[in-house]
Amino acid sequence: MLKLTFSNIKPILQLAWPIIIGNLSQILLNLIDSMIVGQIGYKELASSGLINNVLSLPMVACMGLSVVLAPLMADLMQRNKSAEGRQLMQSATLIVLLFTLLIILVLFVFKSYLYKLGQEKEIVDLGIPYFFWMCWSLLPMMLFYIIKQFYDGMGLVKIPMMIALFLY
Repeated sequence: MLKLTFSNIKPILQLAWPIIIGNLSQILLNLIDSMIVGQIGYKELASSGLINNVLSLPMVACMGLSVVLAPLMADLMQRNKSAEGRQLMQSATLIVLLFTLLIILVLFVFKSYLYKLGQEKEIVDLGIPYFFWMCWSLLPMMLFYIIKQFYDGMGLVKIPMMIALFLY
């Protein structure tokens, strides 16, 4: 039977609250971006929405590779093998960034398919420059995400939260 006690809940909350704040800051940033773009015009807002939705799947695919870093790092820390953590971080960084570059190249190759998504040509035309910059922004985003997973795995969840709040 599951028994909840304050002593069980306290360490979970201590790890969770910085992660929650970091995630909320990302959502708030997206909301503010939409509000600002909406002030420019409805076509620009539609364009940014289209590009953000198209890029969400590749972004999640890139993130999926880095998510495994936190539990692997936590396992190494538990077994007092923190020296191997540096090698793990280097390997994960290389793999994730190479995969992200591959995803970016695939996105650029299939950029013309944006016009086949049933949107007005003007909406897609407005989104192409945004698409270009958002594709390249996957690299620094994934670098941050690797760092976040590394620190999360070590139980140092406040560091990525502070970085996220500073960057956003």
